[in-house]
Amino acid sequence: MVKEALVKEMILAGNQLLDMLNKEKFRSPAAFWYFSENKNKWELVITSPYSNTESDSDIYLRITRILNGNSTILNNLDLSDIRIVSSKDPVIANLKNKFKQLSFPIDGRIFVPGFSGDFIEDVYIYQL
Repeated sequence: MVKEALVKEMILAGNQLLDMLNKEKFRSPAAFWYFSENKNKWELVITSPYSNTESDSDIYLRITRILNGNSTILNNLDLSDIRIVSSKDPVIANLKNKFKQLSFPIDGRIFVPGFSGDFIEDVYIYQL
């Protein structure tokens, strides 16, 4: 299966989105791109620090507002590219354990259990 590359524009758009979320006091404990073999595309995973107080749909609405207000990000990032997960998700714990001694960002190949039966092989980590 041919895999599309994670291009610089996608990395920058993800970073801009995270910066804008931080300005709105949404500080994601972890954020990274990973290639989903099941979907055959890159996904930007953003963990929610508000898993008990704010629903995923509320978070997606915040992200939609940011995307609609910034054409630079919107040109390189679609809402369907984004996955919101709890900061307590086991995948996040696996990644933290694997990379606890390293500094970020990390761009590389790993092999840990992922989401929905996927394995995370290719990843670009902004923060964990």
